[in-house]
Amino acid sequence: MLSLAPSRGGRPGFAAAVACAGGTALKQALVALCTAILPALTAAPAAAQMKTYEIVDRHGFDQPLVAYSLDIPRDWQAEGQILWQKPCSGNELYELVLTARSPDGLTGLRVMPGHQILWMDTAMGGLDPYMTQLMRAEIEAQRNKLRTQFRGSNCHVAQITDPEQIFNTLVLQKRPPGTQVIARRPNAALRASLSQVLGPSQPGFQVFHDAFDVQMTYALNGVPVIERMGFSWYMFQTEFHDPTMRSLSQHTVVNALQFDWAPTARQAADHAVLKQIAASFRANPDWQKRVLEVQRKIAEQRRQHHADAAERRKWDRLYRDIVDDIQHYRFLDYIRQ
Repeated sequence: MLSLAPSRGGRPGFAAAVACAGGTALKQALVALCTAILPALTAAPAAAQMKTYEIVDRHGFDQPLVAYSLDIPRDWQAEGQILWQKPCSGNELYELVLTARSPDGLTGLRVMPGHQILWMDTAMGGLDPYMTQLMRAEIEAQRNKLRTQFRGSNCHVAQITDPEQIFNTLVLQKRPPGTQVIARRPNAALRASLSQVLGPSQPGFQVFHDAFDVQMTYALNGVPVIERMGFSWYMFQTEFHDPTMRSLSQHTVVNALQFDWAPTARQAADHAVLKQIAASFRANPDWQKRVLEVQRKIAEQRRQHHADAAERRKWDRLYRDIVDDIQHYRFLDYIRQ
């Protein structure tokens, strides 16, 4: 007969399923009843086992405000925050930091701040060896100054000679020994979006970018897991060459790192849970509105700063012209005398 007694998880779904599966000897009405109620009994508990976790922005505005929320299984733990006062990273405004994991830690997801990588180099032709050495020392001193400034942050000083070194350095080298990349495919939609936003390269000014999804496998606490990550970056490179001078500058931005992981043995079930969590991720419109207002004010301040700087340069040129004219007239007056 049909039993609605709760299962060990407090749900009638499993007991009802067993009763319905063995109900072929019952009357047709009971079979119809099983068929009608079974979908509701097996589907409803999934939502009941989830809880909402809120990521609160405690520092961006005059009072704490929920920034994002997502639904996670009730027995999972989550920690998240919005960082405004932060070390240098890939985002100049704020960073979302989030970790959610299962009780055994073998399944979870993370959002981590992005990175910036800077490089500059200059060489002059025709200098004697002593002056060349002095110039190289001055450039290296400037790099070391930046390295000190960036210490403990997600900003770095390095030349990118091979784009693969970005992923290898920031991701692979931070994974357990023996980590293997088992799949990688380009993210065509994000590549197209980056191309549209960043624009084309120009003579002396090159734009590079890439976006891809990657899967890695390694042992976590002795258990084989598969990690999935979306990785994207872009670079602005300015290069100048002529017989007397060579210069190179690079500014690379790595977007926020978003990844999840799950044991190989329960990959299908846990990936379904991770997909449900990702689908539940939502932003608070009120918080978004305030962030957009901050961005608008910053953009206006920058426009005003550039306008003020242009005005100062105009008056500086005018002042230099007046001084040159005065010196010119004094020189002519001196000649006449």
